[in-house]
Amino acid sequence: GAVCYIKESLRANQRLNDSTVMNSRERNSWKLEMTVKGESFPAVVYKKENSYRVVFDTSTQEIVDNFTLADSVIDTTINGNGIVVQLKERRTDGSLKLRYKGTALDVQVLPETAALVKNHMPVKAAVDTSRIILSPMPGVVRSIAVAVGDKVGEGQECAIVEAMKMQNSLASGITGTVKAIHVKEGDTVEEEEIMIEIE
Repeated sequence: GAVCYIKESLRANQRLNDSTVMNSRERNSWKLEMTVKGESFPAVVYKKENSYRVVFDTSTQEIVDNFTLADSVIDTTINGNGIVVQLKERRTDGSLKLRYKGTALDVQVLPETAALVKNHMPVKAAVDTSRIILSPMPGVVRSIAVAVGDKVGEGQECAIVEAMKMQNSLASGITGTVKAIHVKEGDTVEEEEIMIEIE
């Protein structure tokens, strides 16, 4: 995971079709924090000519540099032993989804400076969408099948939104009473716009 993070950082500092790094002084070591299965630990990565050395508190790994981030299957050597890892997903927040020996792993890799402040960053609270019906995409409201005060059951159709000549039936996620309707037939709605509230 740490080497994939470094390769992505180096790739981001290159111009298209140019192998030179934009920064005038090329780095050859990085202090990182890795989180796997909820456990965080520091790592220092050193770039060598044909490999990377990853130093943890209790071990060191020498990883042969014979893969790119375009490879969905990474077949490389760590400390002289062959290893195959599937790179399932690279996310913009620096995290990776890897599969090793059939086990899916979410790996978060942060530079040391970001890791020091991550506990001070507010976590965005998840919005409870069970009591609201949102437009799944931009479109036009074709029909509203309920009125304020109506009792609705879970799975009951409440509205239809048309987008790209396809009609999307929007159903209630819970059993309850319609509290408010924020749109009418013919209205244009945006993606994730609140259409109907249920209590």
